[in-house]
Amino acid sequence: MAVKRFVHYYRLTKTYKQDFGRFCNLFSTKSDIESRQQFQKWHNGGGIFHQSACIDSTVLIEVGAIVHSKAVLGANVCIGSGTVVGPAVTIGQSTNIGFNVALSNCIIGDSCIIHNGVCIGQDGFGFFVDEHGNMLKKPQLLNARIGNHVEIGANSCIDRGSWRDTVIGDHSKIDNLVQVGFC
Repeated sequence: MAVKRFVHYYRLTKTYKQDFGRFCNLFSTKSDIESRQQFQKWHNGGGIFHQSACIDSTVLIEVGAIVHSKAVLGANVCIGSGTVVGPAVTIGQSTNIGFNVALSNCIIGDSCIIHNGVCIGQDGFGFFVDEHGNMLKKPQLLNARIGNHVEIGANSCIDRGSWRDTVIGDHSKIDNLVQVGFC
């Protein structure tokens, strides 16, 4: 998308050399280059992972999936294409994560099934009114904890907590398009 915008911009300005240099600098700072070097291709499935992640050798990370820093993945975990496992997320053994799942600020137990499009650990919809009548976003700094043998249906959201962790107990079954969270 950014490249298309640049090409369109170039056609309008005709100052290719100066503008292309600026464009490249926007997207490749020294820290960006260094952080990209810390990601590697996973041997089983072709996804990528951060060097600081702790991943069992039996894990499958499909092409297009990414595992961020300090994530922990147990034995026989499967991560579907397009899934993002955020920093410091823990996934228990034999858990199956579908396509295009977003995981952050969460701990997932053993033998879970997380269907396609699920979001776990993002901010919820917590607001409060201050003394002047202004609506303010309630800070949501805690985690979502998913028990063992849990199944979460497609496109569901499990929000992180603001005053306590959001907890889904062992053997829970959640249908498609469900939102769970504590304000």
